[in-house]
Amino acid sequence: MPVFGVSCLALALLGGALIGYVELHTTEVTPTVALIVLIGVLLGFGSRRYFWLCGVIVGASVPLAYVAAALFGITPVERPQPAGELTYVEVGAFTIAVAVIASASGAAIARFASSDG
Repeated sequence: MPVFGVSCLALALLGGALIGYVELHTTEVTPTVALIVLIGVLLGFGSRRYFWLCGVIVGASVPLAYVAAALFGITPVERPQPAGELTYVEVGAFTIAVAVIASASGAAIARFASSDG
């Protein structure tokens, strides 16, 4: 893995930590989703080869934030409540899917921006 790929993965971890912090300290879903999409697109743009891995790391940050909060005794501002019939696993999978789609979009933008035609 080239140094640039490692840098993007490190940025994915930092972005994931920021997303987890925002998720635990807000009552609205909009800031979290906006950060997931923004960070996913930027990381996909920066690392076309490893966009999928960056997306998984960014998307997994939301469920992992609640796991870390439970382990360290941090009380979230609002407990997560899945909508309708969705389970927590399905919500986590949806979050990862959104992040992977966002990072794939960033990779596609980078590919089209760098092409000669």
